[in-house]
Amino acid sequence: MADDPRLSELLSEWSARRRQGDPVDLADICLDCPELAPELGRRIVALEWAERIAASGAATGAFVPDTRSGAEVGPPAADAPLPATLGGFRVLGLVGRGGMGAVVRAEDPTLRREVAIKLMHPALAAHPAARDRFIREARAAAAVRHDHVVPIYHVGEDAGTPYLVMPLLAGESLEERLARGPLPPAEVTRVGREAALGLAAAHAKGMIHRDVKPANLWLETSEGRVKVLDFGLARAADASDHLTAAGVVLGTPAYMAPEQADGREVDARADLFSLGAVLYRCATGTPAFDGNSITAILRSAAEHHPPPPHEANPTIPVPLSALIMRLLAKRPAERPVSATAVADELASTSTAATSTAGVAPTRRNRWPVRVAALVILVGLGIALWAATRPPGPATPPTDPPPAAGNPSGGAPSVPPASVK
Repeated sequence: MADDPRLSELLSEWSARRRQGDPVDLADICLDCPELAPELGRRIVALEWAERIAASGAATGAFVPDTRSGAEVGPPAADAPLPATLGGFRVLGLVGRGGMGAVVRAEDPTLRREVAIKLMHPALAAHPAARDRFIREARAAAAVRHDHVVPIYHVGEDAGTPYLVMPLLAGESLEERLARGPLPPAEVTRVGREAALGLAAAHAKGMIHRDVKPANLWLETSEGRVKVLDFGLARAADASDHLTAAGVVLGTPAYMAPEQADGREVDARADLFSLGAVLYRCATGTPAFDGNSITAILRSAAEHHPPPPHEANPTIPVPLSALIMRLLAKRPAERPVSATAVADELASTSTAATSTAGVAPTRRNRWPVRVAALVILVGLGIALWAATRPPGPATPPTDPPPAAGNPSGGAPSVPPASVK
């Protein structure tokens, strides 16, 4: 069905009606072939999404899908051979590839240290708008200096390919960690607080991440410290990261604020919604919003209210659960006012949990409490038995009554000899 030639004709009819401003009814267009309506609907969603990205200036023309086939919305697969050098850095090997380009391991010959270099895919770099946006926003991201933001050492261009140089981190992404299951409550709080601090630093520089998700949060090996990745590059990567013409979801829509999915103007509160979706998954092990198509996920994010995390996972403290649900508010005005406020509230939640844990009896010191309670119960039982026990028969005295003048009943007392 995906290759049915009628789909192209139907999509052309839909486009023509939309350009003329006529109401477009999918059922009406597919009146003679209702079996094609689901596939046509998926392609329409993909086309609208791609047009929205192109209109935002993020690589105009690079993301328009080939609606006549099942081709992906986005650039071709990143299969180009790696260069031997990039701007004086010696390329040592491939770290990974994505829809936007590749990340390679390289050596800085001057400082003699290994670094990671992210370079754009040639198909994207061939578009001036995409290349200029990459460089502009990479330079802006380089201005964000914070312990919880991956620093950018250098931004440059080599043979028409933009690239940026970052530290080569040890550890794993939060996405990789969550593949092993949800985080303990204390880790949910810590990860959320550190990510919020990183976002606050970027927001203070006027930057909005737009693509906060587990794959863009890095956990360092040593302490598990959170580093926020890919600031300011989300718009250039949106289409290739999220969509195919068949409507397959690759992940990010599950973390996208409703206003961003609608193509409306966004502010820092869109990042807070995404952070809430990340923390929901951290706490419960499942996405807050899910579906088997783009349409289903976007509708879920816009309309669905997931159960609070503490209901899905009773170990999650209620205050933490309530904060996550506020982050997931559909209206931006109902979310926390800033990433800094979120970090502060998570710090308070962590402190309260620690204080409560310090007061609660532990397995080690519970036995004295139990012994004391047992002693009290036994004492109360004895006292109650004594108070309710019937009196026994009177016992007659066995000793004779004392003699007169001898109240003690013993031998008569002899006064001491007088001293002359």
